[in-house]
Amino acid sequence: MDGKKISLKSWDAIKHELKRQGKTDALRELESALEQDQKIRALKLARAHGLLLEP
Repeated sequence: MDGKKISLKSWDAIKHELKRQGKTDALRELESALEQDQKIRALKLARAHGLLLEP
């Protein structure tokens, strides 16, 4: 991630987009990862759904 952080506002936008796209399973998985403070897992999930472009 080269030192960059995703803000809470960004996570909310990612969750909103998953909800908008009807990806409820992905939304639940992302929320679970964030609740467990598993940011790497959350990043991989968001990337897998095309919501983050940086590697």
